Amino acid sequence: MKPAPKLLVLCKAADVAALIAKISDAACAGWRNYVDVKVIGDRMDAQNRFKGVNYQENTNEVVEGWQERRYYKIIADDKLALDLKLLKEERVHVIFRKTHTSMFEEIRTELKNKKIHWLEHSSHEWSQSSIPKLNPDKWCQQFEQLGIGWIGKALLKQLKVITDAELSYAFKVSKSQVIGEDVAHAYVADSEPGASSIKIKSALEHIYLKEEILELDLENFHTTLPKNLNVLYIYEDGLWSGVELVKRLEKICLHPAFKDINARIVFRFAATSDAGVLAGRLFNKLNKFLNVQVDSAHDKFHYVFLKVDAEKALKGISEVSHLRKAIDAEIVPMAFQPSEIWNGREAEALDICTELGKQLAEPFLQRREFEELQKKGAAPKDAATISIPDEKLKRWALGAMQFGSTVVFSSSVPKPVIPLMWLQGAVKLNGKPTNWQPLFGDSRRINAIQYREEDLH
Repeated sequence: MKPAPKLLVLCKAADVAALIAKISDAACAGWRNYVDVKVIGDRMDAQNRFKGVNYQENTNEVVEGWQERRYYKIIADDKLALDLKLLKEERVHVIFRKTHTSMFEEIRTELKNKKIHWLEHSSHEWSQSSIPKLNPDKWCQQFEQLGIGWIGKALLKQLKVITDAELSYAFKVSKSQVIGEDVAHAYVADSEPGASSIKIKSALEHIYLKEEILELDLENFHTTLPKNLNVLYIYEDGLWSGVELVKRLEKICLHPAFKDINARIVFRFAATSDAGVLAGRLFNKLNKFLNVQVDSAHDKFHYVFLKVDAEKALKGISEVSHLRKAIDAEIVPMAFQPSEIWNGREAEALDICTELGKQLAEPFLQRREFEELQKKGAAPKDAATISIPDEKLKRWALGAMQFGSTVVFSSSVPKPVIPLMWLQGAVKLNGKPTNWQPLFGDSRRINAIQYREEDLH
């Protein structure tokens, strides 16, 4: 597929650093996928310093990019070595500005129009969520109150909401992929209120025939698979750490329905991480599950959490029992990876978010532990009296397994998402207290939350 046309910015070498810094500060993560910044000598350089250099080479490159539709708009310094007559003859529309400041004003307007500006981007993504939510600007103001507004802004630059439409698209299997084969499409039953299985079932029912769809009951082993089945697709919304996937794989290998079938089993996800895919594939390899396949999502929805050389080291694992610990040791929290967004302050931001995240995670983990003890009839009177080890708090401070994710689904928030986005409670930073409100009020993770009406828009 041909890449979408970009905004082209043409400037002098003396201005490029300042312009890129301003764009990076104003734009969302990945802005270079939408904007090209190129340096062209100015007219004085071409005439006095580089004798024999005419404007045609510079101009031809711009004309070629315009005609090939690599660019939909061009903003340029009006003192560059460009052949204005040739641009006019080739009908290349260029918006000229006299200074890099006035150029940036034009660029910022375009960033907002295309929802690449950080606030427009986050507001657009946020608007696609169907769960209760706090306006991104209001959420960011909480960081301002704690004197760390730059952190809220940087996190919002990376926000991604995966819509129901994108979920459904990920679940479509083309006819050519399964031509001549007997195929079934399955989702895993989950009784938890608001479980993703409900959304997955609905998506599958809009794509496939009713008789092709199965509900897999991996807890009670009630599932019966069709005879002569060649391929069984199992769909889930996201694959992050791989913890849940490995549990699924362990249950499948014990499930009577799977014992004697020769069908290929394919796990498909709307969103995946390198850590989760690797966990599933290595688990299959070590257990010799030769008929089980773990597909990664489309590149647009496949996220990187592992250190650069992690895969090479992890492939050498020979014991299943060592797999989880080894993968966890290679995680780099996603939100703090793009250094251009943080302007060199990612380590400082990670420490601050960890400190706040531990404060938010503690009551959440206490409630979880309390509910487990209740089932055993051994719960104390108050969940707040339950002690949570510091090591466990640290593992949750940036989201489950310290993933530091900023990717949510339209109707749910995965646990690896940074807690500042989905947990509420009293926090304090450098002596400044605030009652933190999450960006997304996922009722499965927190108690009922009442946002003020004026904060929802």
